[in-house]
Amino acid sequence: MTETVGVRAVKNDPLVSNLPMDINQQQSIRLRYDVDSETDIPQIKRVYRGRVKMDYPVQHADEFAYRALIESQFAAHNAVADLDNTSVDHAIYQLLSPCLDKEGVSLPDDPTDAARVRALMLKQIRAITSTDELIRYLQKNPTTAELLGLDTDHKIPSKSTFSNIRRKSGMERKVVQASIRRVQHTLFRNGISPEFLAIEPVVGQAIPQGSKLPGHLRSQGLVNWCELLLQKLTDGISFNRAENTKYTIREIIAAVAMMALHDNFEKGYQLAQFKFKDDIITPTRLNQIVTQNLGHEKFHQSKEAIEELGMELHENIFQFAADEVGFFSDPISIAYDPTSISLEKGVDYANIDGAMGDPKLDAGGGFLFATGVSFTPMARFSIGVQLITDKSTLPDSLRQTLFMLGEFVDIRWFLADREFDNPKTIDVVRLMVGDTWIIRLRKNSSLISDEEYRELQKHGKAVVSYGGTEFNVFWKDISESQFDWVFGQKDNDFIVVSGMPLDETDITELSEKYSNRWSAETHIREMKHSFAPENQQMFALKHLFILNLSSVFYNIYKIINQSLSPRYGLPLRPNYYEVLSAIATSTFSPRSTSTPYKQDL
Repeated sequence: MTETVGVRAVKNDPLVSNLPMDINQQQSIRLRYDVDSETDIPQIKRVYRGRVKMDYPVQHADEFAYRALIESQFAAHNAVADLDNTSVDHAIYQLLSPCLDKEGVSLPDDPTDAARVRALMLKQIRAITSTDELIRYLQKNPTTAELLGLDTDHKIPSKSTFSNIRRKSGMERKVVQASIRRVQHTLFRNGISPEFLAIEPVVGQAIPQGSKLPGHLRSQGLVNWCELLLQKLTDGISFNRAENTKYTIREIIAAVAMMALHDNFEKGYQLAQFKFKDDIITPTRLNQIVTQNLGHEKFHQSKEAIEELGMELHENIFQFAADEVGFFSDPISIAYDPTSISLEKGVDYANIDGAMGDPKLDAGGGFLFATGVSFTPMARFSIGVQLITDKSTLPDSLRQTLFMLGEFVDIRWFLADREFDNPKTIDVVRLMVGDTWIIRLRKNSSLISDEEYRELQKHGKAVVSYGGTEFNVFWKDISESQFDWVFGQKDNDFIVVSGMPLDETDITELSEKYSNRWSAETHIREMKHSFAPENQQMFALKHLFILNLSSVFYNIYKIINQSLSPRYGLPLRPNYYEVLSAIATSTFSPRSTSTPYKQDL
């Protein structure tokens, strides 16, 4: 375990003007974290808008339970040496009225009663264990007694007098106790040692990671993170739904996340105990929403509408990650891979405009989903899902995706398998990426003639020409090699086409770089099995809709695991199940509508 500094926390604390210490209202410190290794450091350097903002006073006193770690570090930064009881008591006196006011509470109008209430609050704030001890403390510190408004010309009030005012003023009420907590935390974070206060926080505690965080703090941080991400995700998204429709866009998205939590949706509802506005969004209802809002008369038009929606969702999440969290400051590499699904039961693929109907995919025909994943030393993201019903549309599909990514980040490498080894696709990649791309070729690819293949075997590289366009091709015999497992299947030849210079590039360099393409295989498997509902009877358009939402969930999971929570600066490290739960919880959990009101003690 290593302690190191991470993002900056900024504290805006107007109440410091009531303290006898010379502290600026706005302070800034670098937060300290316990990390397991140097590979964890990029995460603690990345947070929403570049800093953790701590504004005071807090809206609700319960918030202190979630700010304890950061307040601990401000306490260490502000630690005041050589404090005496009189200075601490003066600070408490200065804070009592504004903290009571924040809870909508007033001191009694009678000055004598008000002084006694202040004394009882001092007792709790200072951890004075009994009324007898409070009386002795006030007798030994007459300056404090006078400050509180007690009549020191006569004796300090008796134990029975304090008991009567405690009952009369309702000192045990929640609002009074919340006011006391406000005073304590204001003193603590601004340098008053806990030995003067009835609180237990450790001064200068470094923030741990993941499961080492306190459970309540980690859970709330995760819900807060998902709340912000879902707001950004759905900004400007309508699904073509009217404003007053029964389910909001966010509720539809969160319902899919909830379906993914459990194989059986009803079981998931019972276990999670979420409360919806009216009733739960069932899989059947989700089918209706997709059909009614994204469906068109022709299958192809419906497909395009869902793909456009998927693109908008990914644009929103990437824009947020780039502008607000600091992702994509370095170029990324893209691995692209297809995955196939069968057509929905009872549909004749031959009657669907553009359907491939490739018998190699499925006896009854099938669709090809083209999806991809970006990878960098720190991050992997899903770049969305498109349904390819006609292989001739693949170049345009790829162009749209690469153009979208180019709005946010530069592309370092593009890697793809043999399904993409056609001249039009290669032209798109060459135009959009430049020279840093690798596409694996089939041994019997139409790009390579028999004569060119023999030339490749002889020299290991060659320039081939197809349709007036030249390509640099590289070859290696891997029949006896140990690295072919990376490509997921046994093969005798490793043939790639690349934009890299022929004379300056070696096949070994390309094979090492190309091995990163396996990340796309892993991503697709994880996306389908961890972030999508299990449903073998899903019709194709709903499947496309679900997979694009699953791709978004995967990206939310990756953003949370590679940055700090926005409100508390926490490295949460959740698993996929926790992220899906937080997406549902942040959307469906009941929200408090109570409003604080002014009342007298």
